[in-house]
Amino acid sequence: MSYLRFKHLIFVIICFFIIFLSSLFVSAAQLRLAWDPNTEPDLAGYKIYFGTNSKQYTSSIDVTNVNTYTLKGLTEGKTYYITVTAYDRYFNESNYSTEVNGVAIEPSAPISLTPPTIVPSPIPEPALEPPPVVEPSPTPTPQPTPTPVAESPKPPKEKDQTNNKGGNRDNPNSGGQVYVAVSEVTPEGPIGNLKKYEITNSTNSTNPTDPTNPSNPAMVDATKNSVLDSNYEIKDSSASSWSSGADGKKVDKGGVGEVLLKKDRRKILTNLNGKDLTDKSNEFSISNEKITSGLLGLSPNNEPERERLIQYIHGYDTYSGGKGEKSLQKRKWILGAIVNSRPLVVPYTKSKSVIYVGANDGMLHAFDVNTGEELWAFIPDDFLGSLKELPQGNDLKYFVDGSPKTYMTTSRKVLVFGLRRGGNHYYALDVSDPERPQFLWKIGPETVGFSEMGQTWSEPQFGKIKDGKGGKAVCIIGGGYDENQDRKNPSDDKKGRAVYVVDLLTGQQIWRWDYKKDPNMKHSIPSNVARVDIDGDGYIDRLYVGDMGGKLWRFDLKGSDPNGWSGRTVFNSNLMYTGNAKKKIFNAPDVTLEKGHQIVYFGTGDREHPNEKTGIDKFYAFKDKENHSVLSEDNLVDVTKEFATVERLANKEGWFISLEDKGEKALAPPVVAFGVVYFTTFTPSLEGDGIARIYALNYRVGNPILNLNSENDKGGPKLDLSDRSKIIGTGIPSGTIFSAIGRKPIAYTGFPGGLYRTPIKGHSTIIPISWRETSAKK
Repeated sequence: MSYLRFKHLIFVIICFFIIFLSSLFVSAAQLRLAWDPNTEPDLAGYKIYFGTNSKQYTSSIDVTNVNTYTLKGLTEGKTYYITVTAYDRYFNESNYSTEVNGVAIEPSAPISLTPPTIVPSPIPEPALEPPPVVEPSPTPTPQPTPTPVAESPKPPKEKDQTNNKGGNRDNPNSGGQVYVAVSEVTPEGPIGNLKKYEITNSTNSTNPTDPTNPSNPAMVDATKNSVLDSNYEIKDSSASSWSSGADGKKVDKGGVGEVLLKKDRRKILTNLNGKDLTDKSNEFSISNEKITSGLLGLSPNNEPERERLIQYIHGYDTYSGGKGEKSLQKRKWILGAIVNSRPLVVPYTKSKSVIYVGANDGMLHAFDVNTGEELWAFIPDDFLGSLKELPQGNDLKYFVDGSPKTYMTTSRKVLVFGLRRGGNHYYALDVSDPERPQFLWKIGPETVGFSEMGQTWSEPQFGKIKDGKGGKAVCIIGGGYDENQDRKNPSDDKKGRAVYVVDLLTGQQIWRWDYKKDPNMKHSIPSNVARVDIDGDGYIDRLYVGDMGGKLWRFDLKGSDPNGWSGRTVFNSNLMYTGNAKKKIFNAPDVTLEKGHQIVYFGTGDREHPNEKTGIDKFYAFKDKENHSVLSEDNLVDVTKEFATVERLANKEGWFISLEDKGEKALAPPVVAFGVVYFTTFTPSLEGDGIARIYALNYRVGNPILNLNSENDKGGPKLDLSDRSKIIGTGIPSGTIFSAIGRKPIAYTGFPGGLYRTPIKGHSTIIPISWRETSAKK
């Protein structure tokens, strides 16, 4: 289902946005710990926090109710700083104990810790009444939603980097940048824009306080005024970077779109001949004889129409004067709608970064971060015959609808992108030199080994696998989306039923798991794939992904021989549901590494039918142990209407909550940070654009953990079930993105027209350990 009616579509890129994964050590060194037992009657267990810097704990482990424990797998000779907390049966956690330190050796004597004390706090009675239910009624199509996404960091000194995060670390006062993509449909057709704001620690701004949170860092515009109003929406008076004046949320004002209107000559490229995309034979220009009228889908040898279309794509108004008449006046607006492609910022030097983003004008665009100027644009050869549709009316037509991602080493940057609603291919470009992109490869259903590939929704995920020669860089993708799922009650899919591991540099398939190998894989996989390095050796050991049939799959990549890799279903959310009640998984799960198992978090919801109100979607957290049978809701504790306790969870494999508002769906990926699992939902409404809501839950048990509802705080702050979630705006919200500005963590969640400053549980100073993509996709 496509969104043909949308006013503002906002994607947000926030520099520095990172998630800090636990440190993973691979040596045999250890530390033995002992502490006096806590004597409080509600004691349920202990949690150990540790790291290699004082007061900066980068790892933790729940050791249950014991008072001795051996930390294993540490780096020999390293000094570790350690503290312990206690928690009660409702998982309320104490403050840190006194910190101790010790050098990891083998073996080691016990280190004594003073016993932690659970901070007294009343455990509220859970609210048993469900929230009001909205009766079914026709609902207008919601505005497409904002999505926080992340930049790539500056290339580190390490050998390679597989992340998609980062920002400007060189100016501590600048903090970071926020890039906002907006789109709308006009009488002339769909248009888009990309705007830039700052996140600053500076106190020199006119209004440095973010209205969504009284503390810095603030999100400010080019005039150093706060961008967001008290409703978390972008102010009409705000002036983004690269703009000539106040532009607010207006699509046809400011941003890279305004800069593009002033550009006299554009560099538009395609892939017709060889690797060098800047070669004249790959120019999309009138002078390139390889760009024939037939190649453009026009009648053969129709030179006037060929020139007319090429000039239109370059930004000239060649169609408004009637058939055959040419005009060299610029169009009112040139940049196409950015619907599902999330912009990516890639750093090159201290002073140069480039924004890459796909648009539905047929191109992948490259913009200079400092000036907003377009460096070049790339038209995949798939679209050359479809460009003639762009001047025809105001219907939204999909082209480069997927999100670009990069794999970076100190010497090379490889960019890979799919087309999402625009098609069924992936393209890879070498963008090591941002001025001279090189074509690497293209794969699709006609490529040997990829016949299952559907629409290329799954955003490329990068990493290293073992190959016996020090590791191989790979690209991991889901099989894609089958348009069969556009139906309200679809049958089994015919394509997209696969997961692929691809050689990053050549596009050659290394491994796949598909319907032919496993007939139980009956549904397409448009989701991103979650990667896990369980033993901390730098190589991917495991993958997790969900499908359109509500199954959560696990793939084990053990050893260097792909013939020994395997896959299986580990959770089925539809074991008890049929028809329209069936649940779909559109987004990647998040995964935490625990003692003896992983916890996998995911939500369900039909992204392509957001207004559907039949069925009840869920949010799940289950323990994935090495050799368990397929789990379902029967194996979990339902914590929808009451608090979880240690006793309730003792013989279960996790927990779940039902999304109880009629039609409520989880349409963005979850993220776990600081002991909290964050996810967002959308609920269709009788009128307007629906409800955007954020949830913040204790990651182990699903209980409320942040005071999101202040209305129940008479007599002092308290937590009940209403504190699990908060309405933040209208439309379909993004996932939550975390960042660090001067080692101070911040988080944002987007919704159409605005950004919500997401609260964070108490934390210590942040040390980046690992970078990971956390953004949502459309």
